[in-house]
Amino acid sequence: MSLNALELLKLYKKLSAKRNQGQALSASESKQLLDLEHQIASLIDPTTSQAGPPRRQALRVETRLEVAIKSADEMKKCFIKNISGGGLYIETPQPPPIGTRLDLKLAIPGYNKVVETLVEVAWTMPNPSAEMQPGMGVKFISIDPAAKKQIQKLVDERVTTALSSKAEEPKKP
Repeated sequence: MSLNALELLKLYKKLSAKRNQGQALSASESKQLLDLEHQIASLIDPTTSQAGPPRRQALRVETRLEVAIKSADEMKKCFIKNISGGGLYIETPQPPPIGTRLDLKLAIPGYNKVVETLVEVAWTMPNPSAEMQPGMGVKFISIDPAAKKQIQKLVDERVTTALSSKAEEPKKP
């Protein structure tokens, strides 16, 4: 399925709104949403691999938010590089081992509460690359449903902005 940016946005908003309202998606709608998220990720960030299935279960968008992380022995502030409804990437020079559970505090724009959640380190990048600073990908273990909804709203807003700007780009011959 090859759609232009506006068509992608329209379909994504429809299915995402249904999911965000707590309505169950059919198997075909779930697959369609996953395919749309993969296409959107590739459109927003052309370095995203287009071969094979997407690695993540949720669409991630770039962001720069401060987060407080509490491990067993310390509290430190770091920055988030990207976020999704399932987790986020935290830039930190010394990521803890995979499987480590951490308490996280995050202020989400437009949300009047500080989100306090438990996360688990899913993967690490101890050395910088051309695209990323050292850090860790974490997945949410327990998160308040209202906070998760607000995170999805943030993702949807970033997707809308990115796809709207892509739709306005002049077509290449």
